[in-house]
Amino acid sequence: MAGKTSTSKTAYYARYKANKVWEKNRIKRMQKAFKKQPTNKQLEDAIKQGPVYRRKTPKTQEWSSSWIRVATLIRQITGVFDRAYMSANQDAAFAARNKTKHVGKPGHVDQKAMFSLQARANLNSKVN
Repeated sequence: MAGKTSTSKTAYYARYKANKVWEKNRIKRMQKAFKKQPTNKQLEDAIKQGPVYRRKTPKTQEWSSSWIRVATLIRQITGVFDRAYMSANQDAAFAARNKTKHVGKPGHVDQKAMFSLQARANLNSKVN
């Protein structure tokens, strides 16, 4: 599990992007490389176009709260959860669902207690 990022580190990255330090560094790197390789056409085109910001955050969330619940439930029942179940590629998701890799016998899920408040509060302690 990932740790929490400190506020000073978050502020540093915000300054890095807002003050365009990344742009200055990238231009310096491209000019330095162009001095070593003056015939490089790709580098020449990149210098003309200008630097592009490459540290973009993902636009889609990989694990939603509902997917976490589904993954936990599948893992409780079958003993395994393959990340490919969530794949946007239908072929990969289908292949992952059709794999027959069960760890031992399937776990027991109590139907009455599965959606109770107590079961949801202690969900992490029941997962294998």
